[in-house]
Amino acid sequence: MISIRLRCAPPTKTSQGKRARIVKGKNGKLIPVFFKKAATSKELDDWRWLVRPYRPAVPIADAVVFECVLVYPYLADTSKRDRARGWLPKISKPDCDNAMKGFVDVLVDEQFLVDDQRIARFVVEKYHGPDADVGIYLTIGAWGGVDAGTGTTVEAVRLAGATRQVERPRGAGPGHAGAV
Repeated sequence: MISIRLRCAPPTKTSQGKRARIVKGKNGKLIPVFFKKAATSKELDDWRWLVRPYRPAVPIADAVVFECVLVYPYLADTSKRDRARGWLPKISKPDCDNAMKGFVDVLVDEQFLVDDQRIARFVVEKYHGPDADVGIYLTIGAWGGVDAGTGTTVEAVRLAGATRQVERPRGAGPGHAGAV
């Protein structure tokens, strides 16, 4: 089981922002060539650099459990009362699934996973939070893998009703009524 906190801005660009140009092929036919926007490519390169130190010795080849929490900075107009409640759900773009496509591709490129088709459980949450909490909280492991901290299997944790394996700062998460 790998648990990582990346202190970086969560995804703002999606891999859907691909661009295309038409070029003439060897046989004279026109063919489309797809490429990523410069901002998207830079974001992906930043993630590669950040996750590389955590790369496992061997990529996960079994069914994969993937849980990710994205914490974005509070919006400028977020009231002090709302900020005191802790993390607030983010209900604006990017969509959870679109935001993670590029990140999952980076994890495959960096050999955390053999292939993204192996992901059997995929949980993504988005929140607004204080600047100190902004980042990407990632937990990834093999289905049936044993948590080194507790000695329990991923299935046992899931069946016990614990859906979050990412350590959150005190006062974080939905429904928190933190002290003012």
